[in-house]
Amino acid sequence: MVTLVKLRLSGLLVAMLGSSLTFAQSTQPVWNDTYPEKTEALSLKGDPVRGENAFVICQGCHRVGALGRVDGSYPRLAGQFPEYTDELKCWTRSENRWMRRAAAVSLIVPAKHGKFLPEALGIAELLLTDSDDLVQKGYGWLLKEASRKHTEEVFAFVMKNKKEMPRTALRYAIELMPKDLKAEAMKKDW
Repeated sequence: MVTLVKLRLSGLLVAMLGSSLTFAQSTQPVWNDTYPEKTEALSLKGDPVRGENAFVICQGCHRVGALGRVDGSYPRLAGQFPEYTDELKCWTRSENRWMRRAAAVSLIVPAKHGKFLPEALGIAELLLTDSDDLVQKGYGWLLKEASRKHTEEVFAFVMKNKKEMPRTALRYAIELMPKDLKAEAMKKDW
């Protein structure tokens, strides 16, 4: 069977490809709403070889590993399902800076909509002392987007970890917070 990561194709694409993709059956709800094409796509039985080929094609627009484009023109095809977040946590231990960064930025879209807060905070904690500035910006961005719907929780995380948290990540994380919270987070009171 094609791995779960490689099965993260949009419902519309799957509907266009027909019933030849294999999907892992899951009883867990996904973070985004259902729609007819997606429901139909998830009910299809399929051909793993054709699924592998489709995934290779999808990477042409959705980038290597189907991580999507930063501007959102081609969204991530990974990181949208709860069972996938365990894999993201493994990425935080990679020697590759882009994999570590992808562990955080893969959850930005659902975090922006108030989803996956425990996972977002867990990944940020795993990356907390990463020395790479692009990784720091990545998890800071994740925290910033999570703060849209969970300001108090993200602020508590920042306050708990601000002594160890690089200033780059901290500044990204508090960017959308009210001025009084920003000022409190920026204090060097240790």
